[in-house]
Amino acid sequence: MEEDDYLARLRHILRQVTDILLLHESPKISSQGLPGNPHIWKELQNSAELLVCCGHVHWDTPLVETNHGLQILNADGRAFIFTAAL
Repeated sequence: MEEDDYLARLRHILRQVTDILLLHESPKISSQGLPGNPHIWKELQNSAELLVCCGHVHWDTPLVETNHGLQILNADGRAFIFTAAL
């Protein structure tokens, strides 16, 4: 898939009410020194109350949270284990 098509699809998904978003590639968050794709970060940074699970590049910090409730969980070299909330 071409990057422009991928980003258009990502924008479409982000307009929907979503709790969790699973991406292969991590966003690049330059302000925190976290490598990844800067175009993905541009699309995500206005999202709120969303958990993004991603990987592809390693972050020493596995979890980033923004003031708007966006959480980005980097799984490179890690595993996610989800269980039902009680």
